Amino acid sequence: MTRVRVILVAFLLGAATPALAQTFPTHGLTIISPYQAGGTSDIIARALAQKLGETWAQPVVVENRPGANGAIGVQAVARAAADGHTLLAVASSALTLNPTIFPNLAYDVGRDLAPITAPARCPTCWWCIRRCRPKRSRS
Repeated sequence: MTRVRVILVAFLLGAATPALAQTFPTHGLTIISPYQAGGTSDIIARALAQKLGETWAQPVVVENRPGANGAIGVQAVARAAADGHTLLAVASSALTLNPTIFPNLAYDVGRDLAPITAPARCPTCWWCIRRCRPKRSRS
């Protein structure tokens, strides 16, 4: 009887494992471009938003939040939930120059954002998300 219980518990634990896996994305994504519509980061964001939406079968919206050399859009991402559903399509100047130009920024690039990738061969374009601690390591 004990062997049957062990097998039953092992089966139930194995069946419950997929419930622990989280799918991403769980809802629509927002890509924030901190510049006016029609700029380099906006064009790249819209092209990738279309492909991401098709791939993930989730809506992907591009929001333009221009102003203060990109600081308004960067601040919006820094204040967003740290769940990976808000992305930032930004030129490097908003991340490198703004901290030196504006001494009282509402965000800290190193603390609040995490780089993801450079989506195109454009040395000034970067994608970032709100920095968060992973719930589980893949290693």
